Amino acid sequence: VAEALRHLEQSNGLKEGGLREILERRRIEKTALTKQIEAQLYWGRLVSRFFGPQVQISDEEVNAALAEIERHKGKPEYRVSEIFLSVDRPENDGDVLALANRLVLQIQRGTGFEALARNFSKSATAEHGGDLGWNAPGQLDQDLDKVVVQLQPGQISTPIRTSEGYYIVLLKDRRV
Repeated sequence: VAEALRHLEQSNGLKEGGLREILERRRIEKTALTKQIEAQLYWGRLVSRFFGPQVQISDEEVNAALAEIERHKGKPEYRVSEIFLSVDRPENDGDVLALANRLVLQIQRGTGFEALARNFSKSATAEHGGDLGWNAPGQLDQDLDKVVVQLQPGQISTPIRTSEGYYIVLLKDRRV
């Protein structure tokens, strides 16, 4: 738990003890955070115990991943977050688009992207505030790729229609 707390401070650019200060300012008991971290650690161990033996990564898969990394070397990468709203039935398209537009407006007015992603997104990334991590061109859906390369860091897209539904993307950062 102590290691996880140190990592949390480091990954958020806090000095040692900075997390404790934030918790105190917000009147949050440190035990609430440590209990949550403990639960995550236990869950990780449980999943590893049950599914770890079933996971087998071949040399070919490792080589393919390394080749992919080498292929993208020197090319721009984009740190992207998403909110995905599915359109399950065509007659719901207008309602889903209206919701997507309301979310964009809320983000523009200062509501946190991550909070909206956790509450509204139907993507597996919702749990992590919509964070897709670093992506090279071609790793995202083609429709998303076209938009992401045109955004500036900190900028969000208008709703993007794909065959599954609507996406709102946030370009968090860009690197080469």
